[in-house]
Amino acid sequence: MAEHKLKFGIEIIDRLFALGQILKYHCEKEYPVDPENNSAVDVAWLYEQGQQYPLFIFEIESKTTNAIPANPLKVFGENNQTFEKPLFLFHLLLSGGQESGKVQQLERIFGTYNYRIYRFSLDEETTLVKDILSQHRRLTNRLQVISFIAGIRERWDEIDLSTIISHIEDLGFEKGTGIITPSYAQLSLVYPELKKHFLRRLAIKATKESTLYEPEAYDTYLGNTWFVPIHLGILAAVAQDDNGFEYFTKFKIWQEESTYTKQIGPSFGLSRDYDLFILGMSGAFFGLLFVLFSKVEQAKVYIADQLFEIIKKSDHYDWEQQIFNALWLIHISSNIHNGKEMFEYARNLINSGGGIPEAIYNSPEINYCGFIEGEGNLDDYGKKVLIPEWLDFKLQKSTVSVNSDILYQLSVNSLVSEHDLWNPISAGQL
Repeated sequence: MAEHKLKFGIEIIDRLFALGQILKYHCEKEYPVDPENNSAVDVAWLYEQGQQYPLFIFEIESKTTNAIPANPLKVFGENNQTFEKPLFLFHLLLSGGQESGKVQQLERIFGTYNYRIYRFSLDEETTLVKDILSQHRRLTNRLQVISFIAGIRERWDEIDLSTIISHIEDLGFEKGTGIITPSYAQLSLVYPELKKHFLRRLAIKATKESTLYEPEAYDTYLGNTWFVPIHLGILAAVAQDDNGFEYFTKFKIWQEESTYTKQIGPSFGLSRDYDLFILGMSGAFFGLLFVLFSKVEQAKVYIADQLFEIIKKSDHYDWEQQIFNALWLIHISSNIHNGKEMFEYARNLINSGGGIPEAIYNSPEINYCGFIEGEGNLDDYGKKVLIPEWLDFKLQKSTVSVNSDILYQLSVNSLVSEHDLWNPISAGQL
């Protein structure tokens, strides 16, 4: 067959070629089907380079003409010794065909083979991609979810992405690997329409403990270790009416009852990594949870109490190792009506050693684990300042207006990024 000259036909060929590469096939254009190279198929997907016969073949018709039977015939009409039949042949009609008797004739003749016609005039592009996924699933349950969905989103405007996502899940791709939910999280930062699918997954997971606690394959420390409270916090942040309290209740059960001791608490000595997290990151983490659960007043007080307990039971550590959590408690407690006692405790602790470096007073970092391990010196942060009294501190702070879109960005960043992209104070949410 002659190479396509029409622009749209070339574009579709390029899309199919790119999609095959995403799915990890070796892709070729104008792949010969006979030894003399008298005929070729538009796009062939092979298991690997050097394989003789394609697994999947794509034939593209720019127009619906009387010549369209020639394309499936050159594949299915060859002797098996000359050209083995593909696992599936996708026949694309880019225009026309909606009322063509040729289409019905072809489907009757070749319907006993793994063959189907896709008429773009009838918006069958989504069906095409669904069938590609179904055929791919016959070979493997592996799917590069992020690359696949991004590839469809970037190059196939005509595709119903929600239908494709549902099909991926229905087919059981990556089942049991924990990849699907983190993939949606990461994609939603780039493509806002994916947010609803991420939230849908979280809501389903939260229906029972077995799924809520089921591990997820995040690539970050927080995402891998502390995803449960973050997931619940995200759901509470977007919840309507009183549903936020339900997610707070689930958080309390996870915190206090899911293991023999509190999940995030002053249980020092369990491991060095756990101690470092409690001393160097728990303040920032509770700060994130505080703003995520900000619609639930009981949750705000509870979270402040959890950090307060950690600080009070960290008094056997050096002063310099205690002040970072204390600084986070300063910011948290100033945002609850009965937080003065906690505030004053943290304030006195910080001021008793000469104050806090001015560089981090208004914008504490999210991770001081390196400092706790002895990397750096407090003097490296610059001159110190004293924490003012309760009312003065509250007056100095601008009124916080929690933004749901910003909260979503912070929470997802905490799951998928190791960088300082989820700091609620830097983002103006605490």
